[in-house]
Amino acid sequence: VGVYNYGVTAFSFSEANEFSSLMAPLHDAVNVSPFKWTDECEKAQQRLLSHLVNAPRAYLAYEDLLSLDSNSSSLCITTDASLIGTGAHLWFVGKPAVDVSIPDLRVGGRAQLIGAHSSLLDQSQQRWHVFEKECYAIFQAFAKWRALIVSVTRLDDNINCPSVVTL
Repeated sequence: VGVYNYGVTAFSFSEANEFSSLMAPLHDAVNVSPFKWTDECEKAQQRLLSHLVNAPRAYLAYEDLLSLDSNSSSLCITTDASLIGTGAHLWFVGKPAVDVSIPDLRVGGRAQLIGAHSSLLDQSQQRWHVFEKECYAIFQAFAKWRALIVSVTRLDDNINCPSVVTL
């Protein structure tokens, strides 16, 4: 099967919202013993491979993100939860944080997906209320990118850092 680093794959806004559902068959396949590869796994793998090969990507190091001008760019975190999992997306947006909206993430060239995270909910978590799942997705996003969030929101007179907005 190999190793996928799907944190750097580029998904369009609508597909990014379905990321955890796309990854669910692959997560299920590797988390059971014995390992069983199904047709559903094959379809999910082909869709993921299509994105890896065809979608544009922006490889940015943390240092690159920290050196950006906060008056012209920002980082945006979007999260979502479904019945079976949670997902979070880290976007680089070419606008100040105060002006960022969901439609900005749909405009090509203005926003780039630079990080993704997904996880499946266990059986007890799947019984949580919707707001608990959504809050858990936000918690996971902040846990995943805490080093970057702290770095870009620190008070430092010597550096202009992009702001972070959570939608």
